[in-house]
Amino acid sequence: MKKPSIAAAFVLSVMIALLTAPAAHAFFSVAEIAFPHGAVTFYSGFTGPADIRFTFNDFTAAQPGVDPQTTFQLRLREQGGANVHTENVTITPSAQTSPRTVQFDWPALQTNVQKRYEVAVYQGNTQKRVRPFTLKPYLVRITSISPDPFFPTIHDGFKDTTTISYHLAANSNPVEVIIKSGSTELVHQTRPNLVGRTQPYIFTWNGENGSGQIQPEGTYTVTVRATDSGQVVGQSQSNVVLDRFFTATRSRVQEGTAFHHRGPITVLRPGGTCTLARLNTPKDLRINCDRARVRVFWRWTLTQPDAAIQSQTFNLVAVPGFNCGATTGRTGNDTWIQVGALGQRRCRVDEARITYTFTDES
Repeated sequence: MKKPSIAAAFVLSVMIALLTAPAAHAFFSVAEIAFPHGAVTFYSGFTGPADIRFTFNDFTAAQPGVDPQTTFQLRLREQGGANVHTENVTITPSAQTSPRTVQFDWPALQTNVQKRYEVAVYQGNTQKRVRPFTLKPYLVRITSISPDPFFPTIHDGFKDTTTISYHLAANSNPVEVIIKSGSTELVHQTRPNLVGRTQPYIFTWNGENGSGQIQPEGTYTVTVRATDSGQVVGQSQSNVVLDRFFTATRSRVQEGTAFHHRGPITVLRPGGTCTLARLNTPKDLRINCDRARVRVFWRWTLTQPDAAIQSQTFNLVAVPGFNCGATTGRTGNDTWIQVGALGQRRCRVDEARITYTFTDES
């Protein structure tokens, strides 16, 4: 039997070495870039994600001369423009299984006109794959949240709830209103088959979670998400503050001469009359009534929207030889003193004073 020649033996040994030697480098591929529900058209407020599927050959890090991992850059950009958002992702075949899908999302995109964007994957300076999509103006938009802050911890009829108003530019099925504290979902309302219209839709929140528990004070994230043709394509996000409040009490004073107006004079006996006189030093008001009666009003302008007068008092200066015998009261933001009887009455008003309460939101 002939022995193989030296040349044939060398070729055979080289072939065996090539077949059994470890690969020098890993092979990577970006197999697919996919958007939610396979859609390629979205609305303002779109945040992704793009699902990016990587494939690679399996091997172990123990193999000499093999790249253990590779970093890719994910880029979102307006078509023909600069990058809007970038992230890096590292694929490590020795510790991961092929195929591997990575979710790439970004801050909400906003536009008032239709635009084209694209998601691209780069390995170094080499573009591995790109996928475009169209962004339209908003499908859903939160138009207002009021009141903000609101105070649901005390059920007193003052800012107990907040109203979230949102507008739909087109039909949506469904619309979801989601309220979160951080990453914790507290409220999730789903409304099917809403139509686009000029009037806003509203959702009222009482500060409770889905189990009916009042939430602590803090800032909460409100998201309204709309769907078009069964695809999640638009959302709007805002914040609302849930706060606690305290009832504050204050007093205010006006001089006697600062009265706002007087009411009609009621004659109690023929010839009866009442007169008013402003005194300069001090600034007192003198009220004289003889067989008649009159009311004199002081008006109070309170800047707090929920301010309410709780009590009124009048500091009176005695008039020698006469009885004042006045009564007091209030009507809305006016307080009044009433003077008069069948006989003679003399009153001298030095100051009008009120005590009022309001909600202290500080």
